[in-house]
Amino acid sequence: MKIVLATCGSRGDVQPMIATSLALKAAGHDILLIGPPEKAMWARQLRCPYMEFGQDVTAFLNQVENSNSLRSQLDFNSFVKREIDAQFKILPKVIKNADLVIGASLMGGLPSIAEAMKIKYQYIIFTPLMFPSSFHPFMTVKTQNLPKWCNKLSWEIARLTDKVNLTLLINQNRKKMHLKPVGNAWDLIIGNNTIVACDSQVAKVPLDVKPNFIQTGYPHLDTLSPPCR
Repeated sequence: MKIVLATCGSRGDVQPMIATSLALKAAGHDILLIGPPEKAMWARQLRCPYMEFGQDVTAFLNQVENSNSLRSQLDFNSFVKREIDAQFKILPKVIKNADLVIGASLMGGLPSIAEAMKIKYQYIIFTPLMFPSSFHPFMTVKTQNLPKWCNKLSWEIARLTDKVNLTLLINQNRKKMHLKPVGNAWDLIIGNNTIVACDSQVAKVPLDVKPNFIQTGYPHLDTLSPPCR
């Protein structure tokens, strides 16, 4: 199969995707990993086929002083918007001959692009905290010992916020591709049969998670090479 994997994030997002890409390559698949430009040299040192895409994530994160401030959230939203706009413009040409695309992290435009091009799509996460659940709050909430009703409320607030942010952005681009609008972009991005790539002994998926998933365990990268930046 020709498989395109795509991620936008820090080392915690890129490293397991490199490990997954190399495992698929070793199994005989034709693979390409799309990721932030500052990780390109490292990936190529590991002989992972890699395409630089988007903004320098590391540089963006290094300039964030307080990740929980309103200013940081606005900056993050602008960063994500630029990334997703670029995805809708560039990725159709990149994935046009793929049999499967696997997205991770901030690749919010990928499921719509794959849908328009009739390419099979899956999403991979590295922590169950990305699933809406009453057992943990929305990802940006610092406190992890809230009661279940507070956790659930935090996800509902996030869902409402996304309607005028992420979901609006996704639907604007879906309209251009003659696709039906979605009610919630995050549900679209997670998709069905989500790959949960973390060890259940460390982070088990909560019982109230609704999407179908398969928990595979964490894809460890077998290398002693330090990452570039």
